[in-house]
Amino acid sequence: MKQKDDRARGKLEIKPLTAEFASAAAELEAVCFSQPRSEKALIEETEMELYHDLAAFSDGAFCGYIGVCELFDRADVTSLAVFPEYRGQRTGGSLLSAALEGAKERGRESMSLEVRISNIPAITLYKSKGFKIIGERKNFYSHPVEDGLIMSKDLRGNDDK
Repeated sequence: MKQKDDRARGKLEIKPLTAEFASAAAELEAVCFSQPRSEKALIEETEMELYHDLAAFSDGAFCGYIGVCELFDRADVTSLAVFPEYRGQRTGGSLLSAALEGAKERGRESMSLEVRISNIPAITLYKSKGFKIIGERKNFYSHPVEDGLIMSKDLRGNDDK
């Protein structure tokens, strides 16, 4: 079954997000988020040691990225976005798995994130990777105003998915 999925979406490659692809990431943010970050902000992020952002390419075409900030023993997902035409093809899951693996390799003990309470596909993805809901932030998001869920995964165990 995996071979069929690979042919349907093309060859997926995950690699560090570089300044070269900050424009594509900013375009993607504008498609996915009500308050997208600028290309300049994304370029600056690629130059900071705290960030370990990853980009996904399907047959060489930029199709998504994950932003990860690591400080002390934790990693925080700052964003996870996939162009609509690449959704449902395991792109987001592949990005999240690679980010989890990298954070664990760098000695982080946990990974956390916030997600809109209405974003059921994302919540389902995060739960499938072992994240648990640990709290809620009232009115965390704007445009539209919405509560956010705080989710976290312990990276010290051997229960990785």
